[in-house]
Amino acid sequence: AIEAGLLDIGRWEGRLEQRTKAGGALTVDARWALQHDHLGKPVGVLETHTDVTDRVAAHNALVQSEQRYRRMFDASRVGVVEEDWSAVRTALNSLETGGATLRDYLARNPEFVRHVRRLARITDVNPALQKMAGASDSAAFIANVDRLLDENHRRFLGALIAFAEGERFHEGETDFVSLDGRKVPVMFTITFPAEPDGDRNVLAFVIDMVGRDDLVNAV
Repeated sequence: AIEAGLLDIGRWEGRLEQRTKAGGALTVDARWALQHDHLGKPVGVLETHTDVTDRVAAHNALVQSEQRYRRMFDASRVGVVEEDWSAVRTALNSLETGGATLRDYLARNPEFVRHVRRLARITDVNPALQKMAGASDSAAFIANVDRLLDENHRRFLGALIAFAEGERFHEGETDFVSLDGRKVPVMFTITFPAEPDGDRNVLAFVIDMVGRDDLVNAV
């Protein structure tokens, strides 16, 4: 099939598996170009091969890692929220505190804290948290997020300060309001990855304290 395409259009590009003399496997990106003589008759093939073995292996490892994460995300009995805090970082970087420390400024400006809280964009919610909220899916959770989260901005303030000061995580307790209006006391841990794009991959882990206490009492 490769030879037929090469003869038909004069070139071919694709990925091939090759073996070294020692028996090792190589993955290469190949480019073949048909060479002609002065009469236009094919006389040979010019081949260029680029070794992409390491790149392919890294991609496959990433895919496998993402698949493992997705299985854990979906199967976990702990609520998990994926969030993008990049807009929060932008707002903090552009903040003029008038000489006050960040902690003092945030404590004295609750309206800014409320504004920034809305910038922490939820991108996905696992089934355990959907069930806790009484949401049919992650889209229903995200669409009703303002109804679900406790309105006390001071509970978000601690997480915001931890994020601004470069802490890797923040823990606390708050109330979670389900779609049917029930208040659910929860414990949470928010993790702030250190990677350059970590602001887009903030994870919050949420534990239903009532459910936890029931489980402990049952044991």
